[in-house]
Amino acid sequence: MVPWNQVGNGFCERRIFAHEYVNAVTSLTFLMFVGLWGLFANRIDSFAFRWIYSCYVIDGIGSFLFHYYGYAFYGLLDIIPMFCISWFI
Repeated sequence: MVPWNQVGNGFCERRIFAHEYVNAVTSLTFLMFVGLWGLFANRIDSFAFRWIYSCYVIDGIGSFLFHYYGYAFYGLLDIIPMFCISWFI
């Protein structure tokens, strides 16, 4: 079991640089774009859709923090919203 505050080094970009800049930025921009578009520009007004798009926003933030800092706790913020979305759909 990995402690929640341990920094992992399993990503290939982390072996070259101190942080995963490209992966962190693309995760944040893409997932946040999908989530915010769904929350504010989607014409379907449903609790289920709002919940799914909110999970995308949370996952975008968690994915950015996980790929930038590498802490296992942020990895949970990256993984759990995606599991919730896949179980819901």
